[in-house]
Amino acid sequence: MKNSIDTTNKIFFKSFLILISFFLINSSLHGQWIQQDLPPGEGIILSVDFLNTQKGISGGWYFESSNNISGKSFYTFDGGVHWLPSVIPDSVRAITNIKYISDNTAYAVGAYNLSNVSGRISGAVNKMKLANNNRAAMGVSFSPGYSAVILKTTDGGSSWFTFGNVPDDYNYLYQLEFIDPVNFLMIGSQQTNNDFTGKLGTSNDGGNNWRNVSIPLNEGDLNCLQYAGGKIFAAGYEETSIPGTRAIILKSDDNGATWTKKIYPSEENFNDIKFTDNTTGYACSYYYTNSQIPVSKIYRTTDGGSSWIPLSMNLDSVMINKIGVCKQTGVVTVFGNRYGDATGGISNNNCFILRSSDYGENWVSQRSINNGNVFLRDMVFLDSDNAYTVGFLVTDPHIYHTTNGGYDNFNNPSSLVPDDFQLFQNYPNPFNPVTQIKFQLNRDEFVSLKIFNSLGEETGTLLEGRQNAGLHTVVFNGSDTPSGIYFYNLKAGNYSHTLKMILLR
Repeated sequence: MKNSIDTTNKIFFKSFLILISFFLINSSLHGQWIQQDLPPGEGIILSVDFLNTQKGISGGWYFESSNNISGKSFYTFDGGVHWLPSVIPDSVRAITNIKYISDNTAYAVGAYNLSNVSGRISGAVNKMKLANNNRAAMGVSFSPGYSAVILKTTDGGSSWFTFGNVPDDYNYLYQLEFIDPVNFLMIGSQQTNNDFTGKLGTSNDGGNNWRNVSIPLNEGDLNCLQYAGGKIFAAGYEETSIPGTRAIILKSDDNGATWTKKIYPSEENFNDIKFTDNTTGYACSYYYTNSQIPVSKIYRTTDGGSSWIPLSMNLDSVMINKIGVCKQTGVVTVFGNRYGDATGGISNNNCFILRSSDYGENWVSQRSINNGNVFLRDMVFLDSDNAYTVGFLVTDPHIYHTTNGGYDNFNNPSSLVPDDFQLFQNYPNPFNPVTQIKFQLNRDEFVSLKIFNSLGEETGTLLEGRQNAGLHTVVFNGSDTPSGIYFYNLKAGNYSHTLKMILLR
């Protein structure tokens, strides 16, 4: 009898080990973006925000029937282990943006249907895939049967109610920004027949009343909005005299009283703009080739938006949908889909996420979403490792969560062994007063990292000692250092390399 029990236990234990091994291997292959369960239904998730590690809200739209869509929202109080459906006013068509402002209070924007007829839609998902803008994300048609709506919740997303006096000339709202608890910004569109005009509004009473802000934009639309360092940024496109569009970035240094407009004639549109701090920001643009395959670019500013420089990256046949940033860190992500020629038209597949941990100097591609055809529309960071992203697959809404920055066992930079020693350019550069210096080692080695002034005199030692193989980041704080040109030198084994950095006050 004892032998029989022992044999049974051994079989069970062996099966258990096989099961655990399969789970670990499967998890590694599929990366560390873990899909979370949503209540059943077909539709799209367009936006997500979290107050803390437990409280979150997402929103978008669901199919009521084969040709009708209506706004949908979900909320969680346990970090997404359970997502529960919210109660939303019946007329709401779609939610495009959600933002928490305090413990149980959040706001959402979008549009509602003016009639039962305007609630209908044909080919909503395909419209969005091809157009890749906020209007298409709501599945709108070329008839102005919609009006802008602001929603508010005071119970953490369990229920929503309409809120605020939105001007009548807004047909759609795309995004909210909070300057402080009472001063809000929003962008949207006015539609006249088949023409669209981007709008920017401001409220100084917590979103109750709104007024239009005059912006230098004729026929065209705005896709994104940011408030950073006391400045307002909005980006999108404007129509040109010949058929086509050109990308623009608007900036105001005085809360919307006056504006500057930067035109990017080689780009057709900006999809998103995000700042990680008051001086460093990113914007993603695209244009179409003759074959209607998109080409994307990532622009970066390190001077608070005065200048935007394109990063040197190959993003041919790529559409970047959005940008995610972890505030006050060097972590930034861009995400979208790759496109290609297909029989009968253009195919879009292969979801991708590119992540940088050093303010966009170096990027790692994440094999992160286990189904390559997912379209991602939004991402929110709680910290550099804890993040959520949302989107859809065909008409199946998706929410993913990571607790390790989205890296899997195959592409985590901290576990990769580089091919050689390498010292990277510091970032930001010029800097005031803090900058980051990165280097990588292909084996454990004694390392010396020192600072020298323009006369070649040693002014400080940042690191001296044995370091493990992998990628390393050292912070240099020049608070007590005079402005000027400095050099930093890395020695590791027989490797020695020096680079220049500039401290500007």
